[in-house]
Amino acid sequence: MNREYEHLIEQLEVHYPEYYKLKFSNKHEKLSELVLDKRYALVQFFTTDTSIYRFYKAGGKLSFIKITAGKDFNDKIISYTKMIPSYDQKKAYDFNSTGADIYDTLFQQINFSKHISSLNIVPDGQFEMLPFGLLNSGTAKNPKFLIEDYSIKYDLIKTIFNRRRLPSHGTNDSRVILGIAGSYNFNEFDEDDETTNRSLRDLLVPLKWNETEVKNITNIFPGSLIVDKHLERDFKKYLTDFNVLHLAVHALIDMDQPFNSRLVFTQEEDSIEDNSLYSYEIYQMSLINKFIVLSACNTGIGKFQEGEGIMSFARAFLHAGAASTVVSHWQVDDQSTSQLMQYFYKNLKKGMTKSEALRQAKLTFLETAPPEKQHPFYWGAFVVIGDDSPLFRKSFTWVLPLTLLFFLVLAFISGELKRIKLAYS
Repeated sequence: MNREYEHLIEQLEVHYPEYYKLKFSNKHEKLSELVLDKRYALVQFFTTDTSIYRFYKAGGKLSFIKITAGKDFNDKIISYTKMIPSYDQKKAYDFNSTGADIYDTLFQQINFSKHISSLNIVPDGQFEMLPFGLLNSGTAKNPKFLIEDYSIKYDLIKTIFNRRRLPSHGTNDSRVILGIAGSYNFNEFDEDDETTNRSLRDLLVPLKWNETEVKNITNIFPGSLIVDKHLERDFKKYLTDFNVLHLAVHALIDMDQPFNSRLVFTQEEDSIEDNSLYSYEIYQMSLINKFIVLSACNTGIGKFQEGEGIMSFARAFLHAGAASTVVSHWQVDDQSTSQLMQYFYKNLKKGMTKSEALRQAKLTFLETAPPEKQHPFYWGAFVVIGDDSPLFRKSFTWVLPLTLLFFLVLAFISGELKRIKLAYS
């Protein structure tokens, strides 16, 4: 099995040198030698023009296979990803059936052991656009989302061997989260530039819940809420002081020129910044060990570039040194996202891993949302990419005082027993 895997890598180097260079840099690391937590299963996909390969590792088990898939499989994945944001209740059976077919194809010949609680997915090509947690591990009539059984986090092949771990932070630490709530006001548009402003009016609709979202999060953890007119300027000024950057803003994706994709803080420019953070700017930033949460639409999608993958904001932030990021796969609902993020950060405070915190947030949303908002469109868009370690350690400051009290009481009781024994002797 290992030799077959190594042979594929050698063939990629010979026949697809640029692809090999981008994927594996100058040094080829062996996935078979990657050390995993016993709770994790690693599932990596390789795609070529005609074939799909899968590497699987969990505990001491290793497998490498060529996946048997129909000629229309890629079309099926594209169709499935389009079904979610344009969901029609009348097509629920088709949605569940397609999700089950994709799951059965990609996870064929895998039986997860009872010890596995988290899946580490390393997608390739168009698979980066696939929300694996929504795949149906049940049947069309009795569907079951994969996220119901496993927390799921993703890695890019170029970062999986160079994981950066965020330091854990006690819940009493200050300046943990820098929260940005974008501000968009139609009345502030300059009517002189009609063409541009009409386009922006359609894209930069006011977000009614993003300020509430950021306030709720910074109430859970100490942080800063910046809602003035100098959002980009203040973001760049203060970002080095914080470990978590939470951006509840609009994202504009340029599918033709991905480096021109941008996060829009507000439509109003100031004398220093244009209040848009472009992808090419992010690539030049130093964000070592930061955890970036992009509470915005479509931040996990972008132009597919052969040999590299999806040119999304996730790739930009990880390239800039971020340890991990949370991004979305489609245009999300503002109110639902606000609630989901509140659940997510409460779970982080409990000391959960990032992927488990997000998983539990989604399940809580499912349990509490009204029927009309239980479809994955409302809760399934966000994924964790990169380092999955807990962000905050649980505080045990009460342990030492309680231990001292225990021994003081024990000493007192021991002394009293000796006194009573002497009194009767």
